Amino acid sequence: MRTRKILCGVALGGLLAGVLPAASAWAADGGALDPTFGTAGKVLTDFEGGTDRADAVAVQPDGKIVVAGYSSPMGGDAVFSVIRYRADGSLDTTFGVGGRASIPLGFYASASAVAIQPDGKIVVAGYSDAGTVFYEYFTLVRFTANGAPDKSFGIGGKVLTLFDDVIVTTHDNAQAVIIQPDGKIVAGGWTYGGFALARYNPNGILDLRFGIAGRVVTKVTGLGGIYGLALQPDGKIVAAGSGNRGDNEDVALARYNSNGRLDATFGTGGTVLADLGGGTSGWDEEFASAVVLQRDGRIVIAGQSNPGDGDNFAVARFNTNGSLDAGFGTGGKVVTDVSGTGGIDEARAVALQGDGRIVAVGVAKTGGATTYDFALARYDTNGSLDATFGTGGTLLTDFGGRAGDTYDSGRSATIQPDGKIVAAGDSEAGGDISDIALARYLP
Repeated sequence: MRTRKILCGVALGGLLAGVLPAASAWAADGGALDPTFGTAGKVLTDFEGGTDRADAVAVQPDGKIVVAGYSSPMGGDAVFSVIRYRADGSLDTTFGVGGRASIPLGFYASASAVAIQPDGKIVVAGYSDAGTVFYEYFTLVRFTANGAPDKSFGIGGKVLTLFDDVIVTTHDNAQAVIIQPDGKIVAGGWTYGGFALARYNPNGILDLRFGIAGRVVTKVTGLGGIYGLALQPDGKIVAAGSGNRGDNEDVALARYNSNGRLDATFGTGGTVLADLGGGTSGWDEEFASAVVLQRDGRIVIAGQSNPGDGDNFAVARFNTNGSLDAGFGTGGKVVTDVSGTGGIDEARAVALQGDGRIVAVGVAKTGGATTYDFALARYDTNGSLDATFGTGGTLLTDFGGRAGDTYDSGRSATIQPDGKIVAAGDSEAGGDISDIALARYLP
């Protein structure tokens, strides 16, 4: 997830190896909505008439879909919210209460990332104020497979972490989470010092063998933060996000060894700062919202670039040493005006299909001052738009039909074992009221 111009997007570092179908399973369906899911491929969920939003999505081995974000009734506190759906898009009422699980974390809390353990337990990462007015805590919560807080994790199912214990106020925010094969949990996000990374033992206690007392802070350059994580087969951790360079914000990457130390073989001393071709004057904002690893080890990020005519989808591919892959797009990067309006387009999630094609999901401004839709783009392995998908490689989905509905935003995405694409986010119904929005597309 990323907090910037539009609202919050998700950042999920996907680990898709081993669950993807063979390339022959992929058909050129053009990104059509799946008619077997919800109503004509779309699902809207309202819990308490206030604000509901999905910032992360994952699919269980049994095909059930788990989304995480936050819920806030009108005039009430915002809470971590985890919702589980059956494969057809209906709420799974065996999970939590009526399909939703939540846990109190103070006045305000928001989940940004979700990961499912092999035992079915659900780990959610984000931030909360824990009832204080000065602190935002790096927050992890674990739920059992039936949606109850897992009391074997942290204190009552939750873990709060600060990265700077001496300043008067702090803002520590977890944006991404991954599960290692040994059961340890790695979460990444931001703190005042820049990239924030922490590793926890399976019981929620900080892993003292990682970084300094379980935590690592990396200042790539200026301010910035982690929005996506991915785990290499050798145990190294790839983090993607943003960093400042002068008046510009650029895509930032870091790679860490399994002990939390920067990997000196990657980029410059373990970090990479990449300009994706933003504008030449003023404040140019570029960032990576999400990261995924190809089977050959190359690193794919998706986010936003500002080339001077509005904010566009940005996708880039890096070699294993951190250099841009010259065989992808133009010099390793592709910038796409998905809406075709030169407005605000932002990729917030990225996933790899079994045939190597890249799917980026986010939001696009499609008309008027405040009209936005779910936006998808699919790229061939060389970075060119896949003309068999949507219209020339891009696709927009409107959840409209309700009074005041102007803002539909895709914030997360995953690919099912059968190749179908699941996108999750929110749809505003006007008056600061929003519902969880899901869409599923044929491969």
